[in-house]
Amino acid sequence: MRIEKSHPKLPAVQRGNPVRILVDGRLLTAYAGESIAAVLIAEDKLGYRYPEGEGQEALPGFFCGMGICYGCLVLVDGRLRRACLTAVAEGMEVRREE
Repeated sequence: MRIEKSHPKLPAVQRGNPVRILVDGRLLTAYAGESIAAVLIAEDKLGYRYPEGEGQEALPGFFCGMGICYGCLVLVDGRLRRACLTAVAEGMEVRREE
């Protein structure tokens, strides 16, 4: 989930311009300046959050969030990239590894 508003004592939330990206065949709205990882986390349905409770299979996720673990590798326009370090761009096509 994206932060929609900040605390009254903090500066207002500012976003970049909206951009459209294709993730596993789904057209999503992201914001300039966001990483692909931020978009995938915001889109809960994409399986990048861990399930709660025992007996549930762990889904791929983000471990370090700073490019060290390579746990967030995705294909971006046909090339392997780390989602946590790659900024979104208008029209990019992202595919998660199966």
